[in-house]
Formats: sequence, structure tokens, C-alpha cells
Amino acid sequence: MIFSTNGLKIFLVSIFALSSSICAENFIKDSVAKAMDVSPNKIEFKNLRKGMTSAKNLKFDLEGKQYIAKVFHKRKKEEAKEKEIAAVKIFSDLNLGTKLVAAAKDNSFYIREYVPGKTLKFADVQNEKVLKNIAKAMKKLHEFKSDVSSRNLESRAEKHFKSINKKDIAVPTGFEKSFEQFKNLCSKLKNSKGFCHNDLNPHNILLTDDERILFIDFGNSGMGNIYEELGYFTALSGIFDDALSKFLDFYFDRKATKDELETVKLAQKIVLFVSACVYFDFSETKNDKKIKKEKRIEKLDSLLKSEDLPAVFDIIKNNKVPSVRIRNKDRVRQYALACYKEFAS
Repeated sequence: MIFSTNGLKIFLVSIFALSSSICAENFIKDSVAKAMDVSPNKIEFKNLRKGMTSAKNLKFDLEGKQYIAKVFHKRKKEEAKEKEIAAVKIFSDLNLGTKLVAAAKDNSFYIREYVPGKTLKFADVQNEKVLKNIAKAMKKLHEFKSDVSSRNLESRAEKHFKSINKKDIAVPTGFEKSFEQFKNLCSKLKNSKGFCHNDLNPHNILLTDDERILFIDFGNSGMGNIYEELGYFTALSGIFDDALSKFLDFYFDRKATKDELETVKLAQKIVLFVSACVYFDFSETKNDKKIKKEKRIEKLDSLLKSEDLPAVFDIIKNNKVPSVRIRNKDRVRQYALACYKEFAS
């Protein structure tokens, strides 16, 4: 076999990368085996979805039980790793998350039990029993007290808004003005403190095979505004109007007051703008940037006015909410625009 100089370089780099990957996995396997007090040859990993993070979720079987080892990226800050592991323990102790089995002394990974189930779909929240169980689980979580702090929705939107500007991403005309309106709404939102998941979208709620409600992905957990969380979960799950009233009645275990209902509706509006910011931040590729920004803005403005733009509720109802990581950025832009249009209406 004959290689060109560049071909040989690529071949050698590939071999080195593969070798490094194998060594890294063997090291993780040895560490997990030590934590579980078994021989490494009893550990066989299966990769699970990454989601929004660079962490690895490795599934393995051991003595008739299944486990997940979450391995943090080496660049993840020590403080963030400690905080997440502490949150996992809280959810485990409250029986609102899968049981924490072990954590590495250096906080490089932790192991929890694997529980079979499915993540939440729109059809699930039409089931009154499921809706009530989620409300009760959230109430139990919010009543827990902790000294762990967390970011709020305003800071999350600010982070992505700055990123949008830094990357020179196109947004609809008037988006900057809407950001000021968003901040004004945030200042008016009633604040009631409780321990919050802080990313309670449907993908982070597990309906187990034995009909329990468990939360997953706790990296953002900490003390926060329960109204933000109620607005976040209900807006991203498509729970509005009468369904929202019913959910809040379950949550408060009584008829929700008009003030409570209006506060959560305000939080839903805030959440829609946050979602628009997040999705716009991931809405363009390098090839998109080759088109003049004025043309990109014109296209967004046209889509925003188009009757063909689906309502955000319909996107959620049809389980068509895209991941920000997908290659089809048309879908990412569509969802960002749908969230923004609902916010601005």
C-alpha cells in the first residue's frame, strides 16, 4: 500500500486517535470496575446519547442489574463536577432520580442505576395520572432546601444573546428590542425559592416502566425560582390554558389562585424567549455565514410573517422539537422563529 505524504499523516493521526481512545476507555473501565469492586473483564460499555453535553454516558450490566457511568469531559470545571454529583445524590435521596451507586474520588465520573422507561412525549401529558404525578414530583423537589445556587432564565438568555452577537448570527428585525422587553418581564416575575432542576424539558423526565416519574440530567440543578421552573416545564411540554390550570391545581394540591396562574403564564412567555435565544444561537452554519447578513435577516422576517410557519404548540404536539445539534438548521431556525413569534404575540 502506497501513501502520499498527506495520506500517511492522516493515517498516523487516525491510528494515534484510535489508540488514545482505546487507552482512555480501558482506564475508565478499570476505574469503574474498582468503584464497583469487580474485575474489569466484567465491565462492557455501551454508549448512550450525549444530549447537550460533551460527557459520556456508558451503560453496563453487572450481576443482573444495569448501570450508567457518566464520565465528565476532562475540561469540565471541578466545581461544576462536584455540584452535579451533589445534585445527583439529592435526587437519589428524594427518590426523584435513579439511585446513585458510586462516585470517583477525583469526581471524574459517577455511577447510577439504570431504570428502563421512556422520556416524556406530548401524549403523556394528556394522561391525567401522569400529569398529576409530575406535578407531585416537582412539588416534592421544590420543597427541598439547599445552599447550592444556580443560574436563572434571564442569565441563560443573556449568555446566548451575547453569543449570537459575537458569532454575528442573523435574528429577526426587532429581536434586540424584544430582548429589552424580555428583561423587563423578568423583573416583574414573582420569585418563590425552591430547589429546581433548572432544565426540566420533556427529554429530562423519565416515565419508568413501573409508572414512576424520575428526573435525569441534573447539571443545572440548585436553588431557583419555582415559577420559572413551572413555566419552563409547562411551556416546553405544550401545557397551556385549561391544561395549565389543571396542572397547577395538582401542583398546589388545591385550586390555583388567579395570581399563581398569571405568574406561571408570565414565566411561560419568558421561557419562549429564552428558547428562541438558545435555538438562534445554533441556527447557522459556516455556509450560512457566506450569505450577506441582510439577506439572512430578510429571510427570517419573511418566514416570521408566513402562514406556513407552524405554531410552537403544534411543533410540540407533533413531537417535532429539534435538537439544536442537528445538521438541518432550517428546522432549528423554524423552532426559534415559532418560539419568538409566540413570545411577541
